[in-house]
Formats: sequence, C-alpha cells, structure tokens
Amino acid sequence: MKSLFYIVILFAFLSCSIKPEKKPPVAPSPNLSNEFKKASLDQKKKRYSQAVKRYKLIIEKAPNSDLADDAHIEIGNIYFQKKMFDAAYESFISVVNAQTYSPREAFAMFMAARCLTEKGRYNEALSLTDRASRHETFSSKDILELKRLRLFLYHQLGDPIDELASISELLEHETNENLKKSYRIQGEAIVSHQLPYDSIKKVASASRYGVFSSVAEFELGKLEYKQGDFSSARSYLKDSLSGLTSSSQILEAQQMLTNIDARRRVDPQTIGVILPLSGKHATVAERTLRGLQLGLGVFGSDRSNYSLAVLDSNSNPDQAAEAVERLVVEDNVIAIVGSLLSKT
Repeated sequence: MKSLFYIVILFAFLSCSIKPEKKPPVAPSPNLSNEFKKASLDQKKKRYSQAVKRYKLIIEKAPNSDLADDAHIEIGNIYFQKKMFDAAYESFISVVNAQTYSPREAFAMFMAARCLTEKGRYNEALSLTDRASRHETFSSKDILELKRLRLFLYHQLGDPIDELASISELLEHETNENLKKSYRIQGEAIVSHQLPYDSIKKVASASRYGVFSSVAEFELGKLEYKQGDFSSARSYLKDSLSGLTSSSQILEAQQMLTNIDARRRVDPQTIGVILPLSGKHATVAERTLRGLQLGLGVFGSDRSNYSLAVLDSNSNPDQAAEAVERLVVEDNVIAIVGSLLSKT
C-alpha cells in the first residue's frame, strides 16, 4: 500500500514538472493572410499605428494561427524601434508563452532579452538568452548576436569568470577579425588583472576557456617565478607555449624558461661577489675584494682554478637583488659573497 502511495506521488510530481508540448498552429484564413500583407506594407512605409492595428486584429481573430506569432513579433519590432521597450517585451514574450508552437520562439526570446537589457534587467535577460541558446531553430547569424548579448550581460553583471567563458564561446563563432582581436585583448586583460589566483588556476585547467587557458598558465608561471618556485613556474610556462598567440607573451615565457634552465647549470669554480665598489663605501669594498682574491688564489704564480664574477651594488638594495639574479642566471656561480652593508 505504501509503495502505491509513493508511485502516485511520483506521478503527480512528474505531471507538474514535465512541460506540456505546444500545439501545432492552425492555418489562417485567406482574408487574414491578406490583412497580414497589408500590415507589412504599412510597416514598410512607416505607417506604424495602422500596421499595429492590423497585426492586433490578426492576433484577435486567429490567436492560434502561424500568423499570430509573426504579428506579435512585428509589433514587438515596431515598439523596439520606437524605444518602447516594455511594450516590445510584452509582444515578444507573448510568443514565448503561447500554447501554440512557433519556429520563431528562440528569436522572440532573444528580442525579449534585448528589451530587458535596455531596461537594465540583466539577470532576467541572461536567463532568457540561456533558454534561447538551447533552441535548434537559431541560424549561425542569430547565434552570433545571442553570444554577443550574453557577453555584454556578463560584463554588466561584473562576473569576470563567466565573462571569460562567454568570450571563449564567442571567439568560436565570430567572423569579424577586428572584433576577434578585441575579444582576445579583453579576455587576456581579465586573466591578467581581474582574476584571483584560484580562479586563474581554474581557467588554466578547464577547456571551456579555450585560448585563455594558455594565458592563465602563462600568468601562473609568472607568479610562481616571482615567488621563487621555479619548478612549478617551468611547468606552467612550458605548457602555456602550446596555446599562446601573443608574440610578447611567447618571448617573455621563453626568456623565463631560459633563466630557469640557467639556474640548473652551476659552475663549481665560479664564485659571485657583490660589493659597493662605487660610492662612499668603495674603499672598504676594494680592500674586501683584494682579500677575496688573495684568499682564493686568483692571482700569483700558484693560482687556483677558482674565478670571481664581481658586480657593483652601488650601495643600492635593488641593484644588489638584480646582481644576485644576474650572477645565478648568467654566470652560473656556485656561491655568492656580499654585501658589506646589511641592507644590500
């Protein structure tokens, strides 16, 4: 008995949740077809009031005909052109909510979403575009316009991660090369300047972000390089090169990889020295350098195999840090001596 009760409940739930199929449209009378032609002519000649009146008559006389949805859409187009967005929305959404099937339902959703966008109702507009995108009646041109609208909506809503995914989708359909270039720049700027670390990692690991996954890998490589995690940096940068399209990013990634690989090469007989050889501490620095040279046997008849790579810090902490980088990357020193001053 209890099982029967659950079956009845399940059936009731499914009955409520499954959307009923729309009815096929009925053929209009010849008189109404002629009326539609007259309305179209009025609309073409910008006699909008007369056109709307004729379209409304068709809807009233044959609400379930295939002309009714066309009449609703043309009324919506007239109102949209006149910037009467509330009235236009009501006309377009009537096609969406009708009990009769219309092959133009997806287009009506798109136009209703445009009306909502003009009114600043971005979340509702986005929801409608999502429904429209699942329709199979959209042409490639309509899909392109829909994706452009979705990108605008995500931007207005301040959702950079979804905006990025939208740009990636749009790049697959966009035919205008100038716009494609603009979208790539917009997407790269989002990855570089708007996303936190965790979101960049998400973009790097997900295929839905297309070319921007490589940009994310490049950004992660730069971050890890700055943090001194050269193993992770190398992995990210190497992966990024397979998808990067920007020549400047490619060159920067290659340079960082070169620097990382240089760190692996060590000359066991070269020692780096960083001293303030210019400025007010120059005298002390020169004496220190001579002491190192004597101690390591750099000069004299009984010379050792050691050599010194010497750089001037100029008593500047930033120059000292750059000197360390240069000694490691370019001179491959096994050790570094310096500096005389605690801050450098």
